[in-house]
Amino acid sequence: MSNRNLFATLLLLVFAVISWFLVHTQQEEAAVFNPQEHRPDAWARDLDVTEMDDLGKPRYNLKADKMVHFDDDESTVLTEPRLTVFNHDRPPWHVDSTVGWVSADRTLVLLTGEVIINREGKGRLRPLRAVTSELRVKPRENYAETDRHVRIDSRDDWLESDGAEIWFEEPVRMKFLSRVKASYAIN
Repeated sequence: MSNRNLFATLLLLVFAVISWFLVHTQQEEAAVFNPQEHRPDAWARDLDVTEMDDLGKPRYNLKADKMVHFDDDESTVLTEPRLTVFNHDRPPWHVDSTVGWVSADRTLVLLTGEVIINREGKGRLRPLRAVTSELRVKPRENYAETDRHVRIDSRDDWLESDGAEIWFEEPVRMKFLSRVKASYAIN
């Protein structure tokens, strides 16, 4: 066999191997492709949703600059969410964050970024401001929790903790989980 024929045969063999490899790789990628990828099926701007209780009074209100819904798991992602939890005899709780995620059944809201909780004062009820980086909210249960660092300020008093549980409904209460430090001003 001449050098020219040997070279042509080797060249054809190399092309055959490369072609087989490309076809095989594309078949594997096609097998991995899932048409049910996590892709949005709906979106909205300036979202404003209120859920009512059994008596027709607002239970909570959720606003967001942008909402994106995903069909594969029915979850929703929110940009700049603002959650208001109503307590009919007392001022409402306002919870703002950078990003939010809502479960398909709307029983869980995960807030991340800078999460700020505010409640105005009224009468003997003191105003309160809490800041953390992540908060899990169960709006229908009027409950929230975090395992992250949280700082709470109320007038001249402050408290810091790693982790907290908050019940927004009467009796309103908070549980601080670990490494708690506080300063109380005596007036």
